[in-house]
Amino acid sequence: IQGSSRDEIIQACMREIAAAGLVKEIAYAVAGLDILLRLKVRGCVHLGKEIRLRQRNIKVYNCIIVNMIHDQLIEKLGYETAYTAEIDVHEEEGWCEIKSAIFENKDKIGCVSDWAEECRRIDQENSWISVKA
Repeated sequence: IQGSSRDEIIQACMREIAAAGLVKEIAYAVAGLDILLRLKVRGCVHLGKEIRLRQRNIKVYNCIIVNMIHDQLIEKLGYETAYTAEIDVHEEEGWCEIKSAIFENKDKIGCVSDWAEECRRIDQENSWISVKA
């Protein structure tokens, strides 16, 4: 993965993930003081696993796709940390929405914004950047 900025790294990861056949389509947006990383993943090879977990009333709390992106932000750009905050599985439509926090530096840790409002704004402005397989 090559890139010198957050967006270059995220987009390079998305291209590699799609090219490897792990997803059919992946889109992202960054908002909320540059901390909220919101992903929409369609046609993920792991979707069946998430569906089975939900059927057993087990909360889905981890996503290998977003973990790959987190890893590259930390490794390539020196981000302080990142974590997955929420995963919504939309099994009928075949996609997941992942909200994660990415912290570029320690000063960003503890910054607060209204993620619900940020998500509404992303959708209203159609701020998504997308990659298809």
